[in-house]
Amino acid sequence: MKRQPPSQTLEEQFLSPDTRQAPLAETIRLGAQLMLQKAVELEVTEFLGRDHYQRRGDGLLQGYRNGYADKRVETGEGPLHLKMPQVRNTIDAFKSVWLQSLVRRSDKLAALIPQLYVKGMSTRDIEAGLTDAVEVEGVSKSTVCWRSFFEDMKQRGLTDPLLTVIDGNSGLRKAVRECFPDSWVQRCQVHRMRNILCKLPEKARPALKKLIRKAFTAQSYNLGLEQAQGVVARYQEQFPEAMKCLATDLAECLTALRFPEPTGSGFGRPTFWSGCLVKGSAGRR
Repeated sequence: MKRQPPSQTLEEQFLSPDTRQAPLAETIRLGAQLMLQKAVELEVTEFLGRDHYQRRGDGLLQGYRNGYADKRVETGEGPLHLKMPQVRNTIDAFKSVWLQSLVRRSDKLAALIPQLYVKGMSTRDIEAGLTDAVEVEGVSKSTVCWRSFFEDMKQRGLTDPLLTVIDGNSGLRKAVRECFPDSWVQRCQVHRMRNILCKLPEKARPALKKLIRKAFTAQSYNLGLEQAQGVVARYQEQFPEAMKCLATDLAECLTALRFPEPTGSGFGRPTFWSGCLVKGSAGRR
């Protein structure tokens, strides 16, 4: 009895009603997992020169599949649990080029998920998409992808969110502006903080992180802006690259402070990160 490849199981899970009702961050993670699984299965097929349970056209069997090994891959979308194809009796060892390339570009991988979510993609579609992501991905293609995703969500009942949380993807920004023109845009504070800290010496990180966090969670927009600008002015000469990162699109990093502080939670203002993607008023879908 033939066993179905792991990607088929993942695709069934991804297209199930439970996944479509799951938080968007989890949907993105599962989509990324499915795309990479399909990609590595395609790679091993091309590596061996034949599909599952097939022999080469010349009748010779050169190397063969030997099951799968579990592999956990850490990305910006969260941990991906893959089944890596194992091969035996081959001249060269099998190594996934997609895996090595895209783990370092998880932002580009995430940009392909909406296309998978909206219409589904064949293995060849995924191969083409991954090639674009690694080599020649353009803003226009990313914008179309995100626009399709947003339009699908609107057809499912999503009304314009009060606040949309995004990272630095310019295609995503353009799609948000086109689909939700009245929505406020908030830059992801988690990504911005990480980008700032990686430009600082390790000893300076705890103190600067505390100051920036204080600005990000200030009691008002004006106060947060004043505090952040103060940090930039104070440390500009000492840490120019980190302060340049903080100053870029600073107003959008503080957009959420324009809204009233949540009441009743007891935790003060939350940190806004792009895994949330869109935030609406209570009761909105």
